Amino acid sequence: MQLSATALAARGAKVALVDKGDFAGFTSQNSSNLVWGGIKYMETYEFPLVRQLCMSRNHLLRSYPSSIREIRFFTNLDKGFRFSPFLLYCGALLYWAIGNFFTRSPRFLTPQANQ
Repeated sequence: MQLSATALAARGAKVALVDKGDFAGFTSQNSSNLVWGGIKYMETYEFPLVRQLCMSRNHLLRSYPSSIREIRFFTNLDKGFRFSPFLLYCGALLYWAIGNFFTRSPRFLTPQANQ
């Protein structure tokens, strides 16, 4: 159903995909693999799922380049966060590798770099 909605949208149709239940209900794992690669599942070591989601994302990015595009995101870490910034960056590199290096590479920025 998701791919059908994507295909119709790529041809100019106005499409809405609504999950049963609450608005935005059931949007994780099975239904949200429409475009994203599932980086949140890295923390629970669900690497086969991350791989599957990344491959689905890559396929959609390749198939619908005029409708789907990569969007970068930034995150900040509070002092004392349970993982070190270096470990999180290593996780982002692993995630990029699991996704066959298809997207732009992760970057590690420090507050000093933004001044």
